[in-house]
Amino acid sequence: MLGRVNLIFDKDGIYEILLGTNGIRPALRPIGLIKSGNSLKARIYKGTLTLANLFRNDICSINFASPKDFGTP
Repeated sequence: MLGRVNLIFDKDGIYEILLGTNGIRPALRPIGLIKSGNSLKARIYKGTLTLANLFRNDICSINFASPKDFGTP
């Protein structure tokens, strides 16, 4: 798994991703994913559907696109 993480997220920093969760009801929300070394972290706020979904079903999808897809160099 770490090999894939470092292949996709090649530098330490913050990546803007879409986090998909399901549980109470499906949710797809923009989240800042923080990569530091071999760890990935995200701050999910209390009281959100995303957090409630993760408590109910502790898996999610991480969706991202290259900035080139949006016309940004």
